[in-house]
Amino acid sequence: KPVACVRVAEVDGELVIHPTKNQVEDATLELVVSGTEDAVVMIEGEGEFIDDKRVLEAVQLAHQHIIPICQAINSLASAVGKEKEPVYDMPQAAMEAVSAVGTDG
Repeated sequence: KPVACVRVAEVDGELVIHPTKNQVEDATLELVVSGTEDAVVMIEGEGEFIDDKRVLEAVQLAHQHIIPICQAINSLASAVGKEKEPVYDMPQAAMEAVSAVGTDG
């Protein structure tokens, strides 16, 4: 699944997607949110005494903008028609060794 990333900031009480550098400097909240079409997978940021509900609103807004980016990536991949190549095939012995860690087997 593709992963996309969006920056969101609260500037003058408004949530702004992809804020300018000047807006970020004046922001009371700045988040970088990464995710797939289905879920948020990473959040980084900083803020000045921001209510939890406002942070949640910012994350949800960011995810709403991540979804169409992921859909565009999927559309481009379909248009190209090339299958995704595996990055690394782990040898079976290594898979078994990793699976055995922390188990009785």
